[in-house]
Amino acid sequence: MRTNPSAPVHSSSMIVGDVDHARNGFDPRAILTDWDAGQVSKLPNGQTLRDYQITVEERGIEIAPGVFYPAWTYNGRVPEPTLRVTEGDRVRIRFTNQSTHPHTIHFHGIHTARQDEVPGTIEAFPGKEVIYEFEAKPFGCHLGSPI
Repeated sequence: MRTNPSAPVHSSSMIVGDVDHARNGFDPRAILTDWDAGQVSKLPNGQTLRDYQITVEERGIEIAPGVFYPAWTYNGRVPEPTLRVTEGDRVRIRFTNQSTHPHTIHFHGIHTARQDEVPGTIEAFPGKEVIYEFEAKPFGCHLGSPI
């Protein structure tokens, strides 16, 4: 279905053209090399603390010229930010839910009590904030999945 009749058309089922990244508020190509190191400070014991703020909200993102998709965005974009930490860092994530659905974050490879992010355990309900905190270990790339 065409939502913008003046958009150039390649065939009856496809819209071609450029998506306005400025209107979306992010360039998906830039996300490929964008790593968020957080706000870095030192705890009294000398351990590095990396503090992050992630906000989920619902908004339409343009996926083709004139075609908008209702998405859960994280800090205004899709996909969510990639967090970069060093093994041994203390990680604190302030997860604010500005959407109309409960949300959690599942950190693959993190095995801490009550932070398995199974719905019903540590959900961020609409209008609420949840703080996740853990020590980064073991070393590796652990993909997170906001749900």
